[in-house]
Amino acid sequence: MTYPGGKGAAGVYQTLINLIPPHGTYVAAFCGLDAIARHKKACRRTVLIDKAREPLEAMARALVDRSDVELLQTCGVAWLRHEFGLDRLSLNNAAGSSNLPAEAPAFSDEDRNAALCDVRATLDSTTDGSDCKCDDHAGQVDESGGVSSSFVFLDPPYVLGTRSKRMIYGEHEMTDDEHRALLDVALRLPCNVMITGYESDLYEEYLDDWNRVDYMNYTRGGPRQERAWLNYEKPTVLHDARFVGADKRERERIRRRVNKWVGGLRRMGTQERQAVVDAIAGEFIEESQLVTARSPVTTQRPPVTAPGEVTAVTGPTSPLVLSLFPGIGLLDMAFEEQGFTVVRGPDALWGGDIRHFHPPAGKFDIVIGGPPCQDWSDARHNAPPTGHGLAMFREFARVVNEARPLCFLLENVRKAPNVTDVTELSHEYKFQRVDINQSWYVPVNRLRHLQFGSLGGRVTLEIDKGKPFTDCESPALASKGSEDLVKMCRLQGLPADFADKLRPPFTKEGAAIAIGNGVPLPMGRAIALAMRRAIEESRRNVTVRTVTPPASHVTTQRHNVTDQALPGESRRCKCGCGRRVTGGKLYESAACRQRAKRKRDAAAQKNSQSQC
Repeated sequence: MTYPGGKGAAGVYQTLINLIPPHGTYVAAFCGLDAIARHKKACRRTVLIDKAREPLEAMARALVDRSDVELLQTCGVAWLRHEFGLDRLSLNNAAGSSNLPAEAPAFSDEDRNAALCDVRATLDSTTDGSDCKCDDHAGQVDESGGVSSSFVFLDPPYVLGTRSKRMIYGEHEMTDDEHRALLDVALRLPCNVMITGYESDLYEEYLDDWNRVDYMNYTRGGPRQERAWLNYEKPTVLHDARFVGADKRERERIRRRVNKWVGGLRRMGTQERQAVVDAIAGEFIEESQLVTARSPVTTQRPPVTAPGEVTAVTGPTSPLVLSLFPGIGLLDMAFEEQGFTVVRGPDALWGGDIRHFHPPAGKFDIVIGGPPCQDWSDARHNAPPTGHGLAMFREFARVVNEARPLCFLLENVRKAPNVTDVTELSHEYKFQRVDINQSWYVPVNRLRHLQFGSLGGRVTLEIDKGKPFTDCESPALASKGSEDLVKMCRLQGLPADFADKLRPPFTKEGAAIAIGNGVPLPMGRAIALAMRRAIEESRRNVTVRTVTPPASHVTTQRHNVTDQALPGESRRCKCGCGRRVTGGKLYESAACRQRAKRKRDAAAQKNSQSQC
């Protein structure tokens, strides 16, 4: 669907995003099909408000994967007055005020606390990491950086006297008196505010001391100049700098430069890259602090009380990871670099036996592991499977069922079966299979795959794809036990002397097998970064209990909206690979289509056998 007065035209939403400073809470009081919310980076809390239900349903479909979004069907002006404490009257008494529209919803402070406290429990409205309190204003200022934690974007129906077409919003049109009530609220908001509209005497009178930025938008009647009023100076540090540039050509030039520099950093060694990044951070320390001020705060893992029920607990801590089949810990090293605390489980390499291991429930955020892959490896040359790999898959699923983590990750070769097909993994985990090629990170063309599960289906895994290497070598396979250790370390992204640290206790052949069985370190870093994003999103999506808010307040639920995508929106590929598709597409590629066909054929064959 389209919506009059939108900011989705080329160059429009980019211009406005380039005017938005860092923030922790984003509020759009006149949502419509808010192109800014759809394109800018997420923050701790995104509140989208509109009186009409249709645009909220469309936004729910467009932002179905975002756990920070609250969709409120109510009066935006009334919500701002109440949320920011602009008056101490309840909304029941304020509904008759001349400064508020008559359709302001009636709910008390107690109703508001019940409806919003659980949502905000893990979405702290401040940027200093303190616990959420519903009595605090959303516009609280961060003490460390002086950055306002809230940003309010107001894009109301433009003043009637400035438009060529009248009454296009029907019952939701605003009179001049209602515009004055809105401006009265905007002038008193204790945070950064942006208002957009056509130039008008009314707005110029009220906002005479605000900064102004003019830009071109494209309406049904052709191009027309619009104006953005800002109650702050044009920012030097942005919340989202991906759209920096005066026009498309300049944005493309900057994007190419960013990709070139990031690719160069990715190809450096770990210590060299750290030296460069530290030097950049030291040179531009002020910008680093401002950007860090709006970064999500990691919270403590909520303890599990019963299947499907969790209790939210706040407080900074490192996510706890249980690593199964750790080997020499190459994947563990990548997770530790991302700030995870890794607990290594039993491994036959060190005399352990996973069959006798039983983890405590509700203590681990993530369970990771790579069960033995020999039964499905191409290096077996069609030798019959031993059954050991399948048994270890079942042990992995058993440990996940007992530990009940927020997410699990299983890494294996491309021919390995889905853990959901060969084990009794709990159905509470939404399953996702992600194909990955080592050539994205190291000069080895070898296909691998990841199996990811999220408790309750809260999140999906998105792995950043590096620039593929063109001059690839044969992989550092564990079966090539006598291969040069220095070369194996290089192909696994390890320092040249890494193998020397394994001897003793390993022999040269044993060290080669241990290194070849591991996950390449650069690929592990990409996996760990994706898991970091997934665990933070999963934690933000946790609630203490289900609350039914007042009917006049929150009325749109994301999971009740159909999966039909709007033009330009994206959803997940139906094969389960986790990649996004747009428009009317169901599959990302022909390989995805073939994979889905094989799944359907296998399911049909299984059903026919069961009927026989």
